[in-house]
Parts: sequence; structure tokens; C-alpha cells
Amino acid sequence: MMSQRIDPGHSTASLTVNSASGDSPWNIAVARVSGIVQWDEKDLTKSIFDFTLYPARQGDRLLNPDGSVRSYTSANLSRYTVMTFRSDDVEVDQTGKLQVHGVLTITHVGREANTTWSNAYAGPVYESPVQHSTTGEVVFTIENPGSATKLGPKTTKISGAATLDRKDFPGLRTALLDAVWPVVVEDEHCEVPAPKPSLKDYQGAICTGNPVVVTPMSQLPQRFGIDYPGPDEDVAPDAERATIILHLNLFRAH
Repeated sequence: MMSQRIDPGHSTASLTVNSASGDSPWNIAVARVSGIVQWDEKDLTKSIFDFTLYPARQGDRLLNPDGSVRSYTSANLSRYTVMTFRSDDVEVDQTGKLQVHGVLTITHVGREANTTWSNAYAGPVYESPVQHSTTGEVVFTIENPGSATKLGPKTTKISGAATLDRKDFPGLRTALLDAVWPVVVEDEHCEVPAPKPSLKDYQGAICTGNPVVVTPMSQLPQRFGIDYPGPDEDVAPDAERATIILHLNLFRAH
């Protein structure tokens, strides 16, 4: 077996949802990906995929050094979702793509806000995190496994995708749409400038990096006139299906 780590700083999963009627998909978020891939060069069907999808900027809180999810910890977010996948069977189709069968667990965590009014009210107080999990079978189609199995000194890349049906994952819509997904910024670097003589000049940290932009929805047609009610609002589809599109950078695990 040859092990390769998934580089969480440059590996992403694009999350989209769409209705059963086939409407345009809604790209709701980009998540980070961490984990490991074990290749069996002699028999790719014995390879193992083990990875986690999680919200950006939360890796240090949620994950162990090997990319697995920590126990008894939570993200610094009011609502978030984590997905874990581990393969149990791999097939090679006629085109050379890998059909990676396995179990996907989707865990949605939220905190209820206690907003009971009193004379001492100082804002909402959030209760302990409450999590809801759902598990089901999925198949990831890996497009270019051959480039990754030829291990070299440089990072290799693979891509893939899987489609989830709502009937197989109760709570799928909530887990995806009722979660906070911070923007993924690759190669982010922040510096705190030197103190200013006046607090009015304080600007906070100055950050640079490459944001991974979520593909925007096409703008709905607008109408104007005396009865114009304001801009139309995009409404999320029913999310009967969801698609996970992987873009993974791999490097050799030591």
C-alpha cells in the first residue's frame, strides 16, 4: 500500500443542491477536505479512501493530525456540518475511472439560543451543541486515479463527485442549507500592523490569499413599474439531491 495525505490547505469540496424537477443546481458552499488515500498499485480495487469535509477555518478545532474528527469538540460556529467518508469497495469501470463505494456520515451541529428577556438581558446565550447525524451509502467517481498512483516528488491531483438523494439521507437539506460555511481561502496569510497612535486608525489584521468563490446563482429577471416590490429573492430548491464535487491535492504520507 502507498499512502497519500489529502492536503487540507489546497483540497476542496463544492456542495450543490437541486430539486427532482431538474432545475439549475444551487452551489451553496465550498468546504475543505482532509484525510488519507491508500493506493494499492497492483490492484486499485483494494485502495482505501478515508476523508472528512468540514467548514473552512475550523480544522484546528475539529480534526486530529491524521485528518479524523476529534471527539468531544465543536467548531467555533453557531451551526455547522461535517461529513466523513470511508470506502468499503472500489471498482474500476471501462473508462478507467474508479467507482468508490462507501459510507458517508453527515453530522449537523447547532446551538439553541436562549433569548429569555429580563432586566439583566445582555444578548442571546447559546446552549450546548446539539448534533444530528445521518448515514448512508454513496459512490464517488474518481476521474483520474492514474496520475495519483504514479508517486513523485510533487503534489498530485485527483477529482471526483458523488450524488446524494434526500430519501437516503434524512435531514440532508437542513444539514447543507442551515449551516455556516465560511469562505475557503487558500494560502491565507494575515499580519497585524504596528499599533497606531489613535484607536480611530485601527484596521485589524491585513490578510492576503486566494478565495475559492462559490458559483453564483443566475440573477432572476426583474420587473419595474409602480407596482415594483423590490428585488426578487432567490429561493433555495427543495434539495431532493445534492452533489459533492471533490478537488483533491495529494502528497506522500510520511
